Amino acid sequence: MFFYFYHYMAKSKKTPAPKKDKELQPRFGNSEILANTLIDFDALAPSLNIQQRIFCLEYIRNGFNGLQAAIAAGYSPNGAGTRANNLLQVPEIQKLIASLKNEISHRVGISAIDIAREYKRIGFSDVRQIFDEQGNLIRIKDIGPDSASSIQSIEIYEEFAGNGEDRKMIGYTKKIKFHNKIDALDKLAKMIGADVQKKDNPSTPQNTPFVIEVVHKTKD
Repeated sequence: MFFYFYHYMAKSKKTPAPKKDKELQPRFGNSEILANTLIDFDALAPSLNIQQRIFCLEYIRNGFNGLQAAIAAGYSPNGAGTRANNLLQVPEIQKLIASLKNEISHRVGISAIDIAREYKRIGFSDVRQIFDEQGNLIRIKDIGPDSASSIQSIEIYEEFAGNGEDRKMIGYTKKIKFHNKIDALDKLAKMIGADVQKKDNPSTPQNTPFVIEVVHKTKD
């Protein structure tokens, strides 16, 4: 009797249904995001599924951050970095991302040459061009296009003395912050293939913008 009962229970026990792969169930509701691009996905990337195509779009939108792109495309956050690295090695995905970059360039009307030209202006800028022969800062409207492109920001601080009708400006400070020349030259070198591959050194200090302060005090 005991053997029969055990045999009956073993036969009647249901086999648990296999768990579904969460990676195959993207969290986005539909593929409407794909309609906002002029890319012909079926012709350009016929073997990629919707989730992989959206990963490519999110990779562009997230500033080429693979981890964030994978999560935004619906892949599980656990192992999203590894998933992104694997996806970025797929030739068809690389081709699609390149096409998306070209579409952006076409829509905004810029090219790699335009970008390289701006990097050149920053990298080869000459700070002397924004001062006159007496060493005074020239007027902003008189700064040439090359020098103007190298300037990140200009801050003006005015100093006053007195109150009411006796209040008057007694001086000012102009702080001119320039874009990072080293960073611009590094990016330009990468664009033209002149960069030297090297390992990052954590102890190397980060390049900071070059700042000039011009202080002017009125004479009594």
